[in-house]
Amino acid sequence: MSLELRKRIIIQDGGGKITYDSGDVPSHSFVRQFLDMMQVIWGNVTSPVGITKTTTGIKYTMAADTHWDKADYPFSIDNDLDDENWGILLGDDDSIPEANDNFRMDSVITSGAGVGQLNYGATSWDTGVTVDGNECRWGFTRSMTNNSGRDVVVKEIGAYVRINQFPLHYALIMRDVLSPAITIPDTETIIVTYTIKTSS
Repeated sequence: MSLELRKRIIIQDGGGKITYDSGDVPSHSFVRQFLDMMQVIWGNVTSPVGITKTTTGIKYTMAADTHWDKADYPFSIDNDLDDENWGILLGDDDSIPEANDNFRMDSVITSGAGVGQLNYGATSWDTGVTVDGNECRWGFTRSMTNNSGRDVVVKEIGAYVRINQFPLHYALIMRDVLSPAITIPDTETIIVTYTIKTSS
């Protein structure tokens, strides 16, 4: 049995024609906070069950489910249009090397139509697990459109989850530095999909 993270990056022009497709390829890694979340989901719900490092670098204790904003959903990956705090995010710097102790992306591209910005769509996810032979897959996707009037260069991709406990915090669960970087021309849209796969 194996657990694998995969990614796919597509760029479409304004007419929907695909101008770039990375294909379904291995992601470089989960990061430590992914397992911190698993510990909370499977841990003891009557006492503090996990400590994780947030995107601000603080160590945060994730406590019993009585403290959750949504007791049935301790973490969220879905978000709204133009939300640059969580979900799939893109970055324009790659100074921080990939490592399993990464707790934030290097430099998140903000949402908007100004220079160096992208208009973020909402992060959506598969409604169920897909089973195909000895493989099971579940993934989530986000599209971002360049309306800045010039090229935008993407050097990293990743995903933040929201910890649904007041006060709200965010944690990085996966990150990929892109080599080479990917250029998004003006008016074109980048679509990023992360897929978690198990196989026997």
